[in-house]
Amino acid sequence: MPVREYAAGVREVSFGTPVNTPVNGTDRHYFRITQPLQGLMKPVIGFVPVGNGYGGPGCAYSDSNTLTPTLQGELYPSQTDFLMGWATTRIPAARDKPWTTTDAAGVMPIYDLASMSLYRGVLEASTMKRRRISGFKCGNFTLSASRQDPVWKFNATGVAIRDDTNAAGTVAAPLVAEIPDPVDTVYPCSPWLFSHLAGGLKIGTLRTLFDGVTVTFANTLTAMAFESRYPQVINMYGRTITIQVGLYRRPSPDDLASFRALTSLDVQMTLFNGSNTLLMDFGDKCVWSDLDEQLPVDSPYMWAGQITATYDATAGTDFLYTYS
Repeated sequence: MPVREYAAGVREVSFGTPVNTPVNGTDRHYFRITQPLQGLMKPVIGFVPVGNGYGGPGCAYSDSNTLTPTLQGELYPSQTDFLMGWATTRIPAARDKPWTTTDAAGVMPIYDLASMSLYRGVLEASTMKRRRISGFKCGNFTLSASRQDPVWKFNATGVAIRDDTNAAGTVAAPLVAEIPDPVDTVYPCSPWLFSHLAGGLKIGTLRTLFDGVTVTFANTLTAMAFESRYPQVINMYGRTITIQVGLYRRPSPDDLASFRALTSLDVQMTLFNGSNTLLMDFGDKCVWSDLDEQLPVDSPYMWAGQITATYDATAGTDFLYTYS
C-alpha cells in the first residue's frame, strides 16, 4: 500500500543538526499516524494602521516566525527509550544521555533537553511533499492509559526552529535519500497496554484496583530568536511532573490522611510486557497535591487523585527512568 502520510523522529547531535546517517530503530523512528499531527511554521503578523484618519490595517509586516509541533500516538516498547529520553532526560556533564550530543555553539548546554528533527511527508495528488522540523524540543509530554482506553498513548508538544530546511541547513525540502518513504514493515506493533502496569504502581506502597493513570511532564521552555526571525536558542528552565490516578476506595492505605499531612511518598511506575521493562521512578519526595472522592450512585466509589513529584536534593533529580 503506498504511503499517504508519515512522520519520523531523528536524533540531533547538536541543536538543529540531525545524525548524518541515521539508523532505523535507534537514530530514526517512524511513527504510526493514528492521531492528527500539527507542525507548520507560521509568520507572526502585525499590521500598520491606515494612518489617514480612519481606523483599520494599512499594511502588514512580519519579523519573526513560530513553530509549535504536536506529536501524538501509541507508545511502543521499541520507541520508548527514544521518546522518554527526548522528553524527560536532562543532558549530563558527560553529554552521553539521552544520546551523545555536542554543544559547540553553546545552545544546548548540560542540564538542557536534547532535540530531534521531526520529518513529515504528505501526499499531494501524486507527489510526496517532505519537510523537516528542526530543533524540536519537548514542552509538554503526557502518557496515559486506562481500563476504558487500554493502549498507552503519548502526546508531545513543544517548540522548534523552522520547517523549510534540509539536514544540511539549506533552505530546501529533504530529498528521499535523507528521509526514505517508509515501507509498512518499519512501523512497530504490540504497544504498551494498561495491564502491563499490573503489580507495578507504587504510591508509598504497591497498589491494586486502579482504573486509570496519566503522567504529565510540563517542561518550561524559553525560545529566543534574538536578531533572527527564527529561534536561535530553546532552553529548558525547569519542569513540573504530575501523576493523576483513579483508585478504588478502600480504608487502607489512608490516602486522605496522607494528602492532608503532605506526607512524602515513594512513587514508581513499572510497565512489563513479558519481554521489556519500563521503570519510571519519581523519587520518594512525592506528595498528593489533590484528592477528590467520586461517589456515583450506580458504580463503585473511587478516589481521583493527583501526585506531584518534588525535587530530591540528595538524589539531584525529580525523575529517572530505565528501559530494558
